[in-house]
Amino acid sequence: MTSSETECHETAWIPFGFNGDRRLANLRQVAVTGKIKSGPKRGDVREKVGFELFDRALKIWRPAEIKGARLVFKMKGNRPRAAYLFFMIKTQNTAYSEAACNLRRSEPEELFQAERTHRKELGPEGLVTCAVRIATHDCAYATLAVGVGGAPLILRQRNLWLEQTETTGRHVGRKQKRPTLAHLASHKLELARRRSQMGRIPRGESAHVRLGGHIRNMAKDRYRQQARRIINFALNVEDTIYPLTEGPYPRADVLLLESMENLIPKAELERGVNKAMVAFNRGHLVSHLKEVAAEVGVRVFEISPLGTAQVCSRCGALGRPYSVRSLSTDQPISITFGPAEALFACPSCHYRSNTSHNASVNLHNRFYSSRTMESFITYLRQPVEQRREILRRIEAELTSPTAGTLSLHHMHGVKIGEYILTSG
Repeated sequence: MTSSETECHETAWIPFGFNGDRRLANLRQVAVTGKIKSGPKRGDVREKVGFELFDRALKIWRPAEIKGARLVFKMKGNRPRAAYLFFMIKTQNTAYSEAACNLRRSEPEELFQAERTHRKELGPEGLVTCAVRIATHDCAYATLAVGVGGAPLILRQRNLWLEQTETTGRHVGRKQKRPTLAHLASHKLELARRRSQMGRIPRGESAHVRLGGHIRNMAKDRYRQQARRIINFALNVEDTIYPLTEGPYPRADVLLLESMENLIPKAELERGVNKAMVAFNRGHLVSHLKEVAAEVGVRVFEISPLGTAQVCSRCGALGRPYSVRSLSTDQPISITFGPAEALFACPSCHYRSNTSHNASVNLHNRFYSSRTMESFITYLRQPVEQRREILRRIEAELTSPTAGTLSLHHMHGVKIGEYILTSG
């Protein structure tokens, strides 16, 4: 073989550069111990190299394992343009707490089956539950409670608004709400209008793909951020201090969510927000919450929301949601009663609360005992006319002048006779 032929068959090395992924900065090398599984030294403990992945959401290091590395070239014609290194990272889910493991409880029993006897299922003492009332607009209301003597003791509550802080522009630091369902609905109406102008779309083709993808991404971003805020509150990622113990709030063992059956949110009654969009938002949010909760070691139970907004969380009596508003600038303040108003009042124990807070606490109560909803069950078993009479009687008690300082009129500074009854 001549020297020219040798030069033609020499191997050519082509240099390729890799841009480091910033997510790799979340990995660190640690020493782990394990037992030898085979060979003469079987059972002996040895030390080997391992990895940990930093979970920025939970602010903890989680054990990780790197597997399946492969090199992929991106071609341009017949020549490689770039090279990418792919590998798989496996992480371990957080184990359930001892209280959650000792909880022997099936799914909640059916609420309206009269042939079943009510039973009181006590959870382990010290069980920490986080109940979430998922709103369809901009927030979810969450309460944290600990089990004491077979009943929940509320420790903390918060409105979990979907909002963002502006980092650029003229209003740096200002907080704005994330895209609402009404915002998404306006984009869907625009998409339907554009497609209607095009006429019938041939099979296999699509129209306005960019706008449709934008709507899906907005909806996905909405429910994922909402799920993250709920999990962060349940686990107290921010290490908020509990004033009574001067230590951080406890980590939730169980997450209580409203089941979607027979649920008619208030947003469905608004123009432009239809039932399909509400179901899409809640369905994806609940399924994503279950996935994230399984990763962080939190058990999930779905509780029926029927009656949670109409029953007093303190005494268990039937109450009434209401709101205080002015219909116009030239009209006085009025009190409006309805099934989905923002405030709640109880005529028996005179408890006053936010409706979302009252409903969230009722999820805790019903998790421990189904007997807390007996007043609402009795109400639903009455004829329609009897139900209306019960609601009128409750509203009359709440607005009665003889109630003195306990009357809603006196509380909100409304003159007698200037209120509206919209029973539902």
